Amino acid sequence: MVSFYRKLVAEHSRISAFQQGIDAAIRPGDTVCEIGTGLGTYAFMASRAGAAKVYTIEKGSVIELAKKLYLANKKDMGEIEFVKAYSTEAHLKEKVDVLIFEDYDCQGLTPGEELILKDARRRFLKPGGTFVPWGMELFWAPLQGEKIWQKEISCLDKNKEQVLGLDFSLTRDLVPHCRVKTPLEADFVLSPPVLLDSIDFAEKQELEFSRELTMEITKPGTLHGFGSWAEFLFPGGHRFSLSYEEPLTVYSRAFFPLPETFVKGLETARRQNTWLLQALFFIDPAFFTPQSIFLPFVRLW
Repeated sequence: MVSFYRKLVAEHSRISAFQQGIDAAIRPGDTVCEIGTGLGTYAFMASRAGAAKVYTIEKGSVIELAKKLYLANKKDMGEIEFVKAYSTEAHLKEKVDVLIFEDYDCQGLTPGEELILKDARRRFLKPGGTFVPWGMELFWAPLQGEKIWQKEISCLDKNKEQVLGLDFSLTRDLVPHCRVKTPLEADFVLSPPVLLDSIDFAEKQELEFSRELTMEITKPGTLHGFGSWAEFLFPGGHRFSLSYEEPLTVYSRAFFPLPETFVKGLETARRQNTWLLQALFFIDPAFFTPQSIFLPFVRLW
């Protein structure tokens, strides 16, 4: 457990984005709440930024370590109150000016996180208060990702789906209908990402996943599937992206494999300036479960 939290602290791009966002959001005398505090990193940042008081909510036993870290660094901080509870069951003595939350999915929000944000906005945040991050954008792009596709689709090829005398071929057709959360890198993005949804957490805490898209694939290559990722928006204009074109983080990325690959050769690219792909898809709101649904109707011409 501790090693996981140490890895979180070591991710400079994410920590830096939160540090800059917290510094931009907090004014001297503000009250702040952090949900899912872990080691207390963002609560400590908020206190150092000038918050009069910080409430930090954490159900896990790691909150005891956060308390020890606070005592070890207290001379540089103000008052921090630790609340051991799930946020939906916690009660604060007052509403706060700034609410910090980081426990997001690689595509931003799961239904569970949507409930946490809705509850926090209603019970913890003052009218006109600020979320850190204050919002997010969800992106979608076609990918060449041979290693990911090989691992998810071809790990059992058609000639090896008989294992110990059991036929597993039925599972092959189900794989393309599931989201894969992968730590593997894609070879490259085949076209500019498409913005699926953009939300301000103070106004909306749900993502919309139903879309009909037309994309122009301008690079020669092999289409193995689609990538999707979130970019988080912070006060002060700062961003933190989980894009396949950015360094990998502990969030990983989402990949939706196609059952078969499509190749756009170099000669084709020369004859046709673009390769159009139209995908009508729907992602089940419970996309983070094994029952995730991805239904692409793909036409290439």
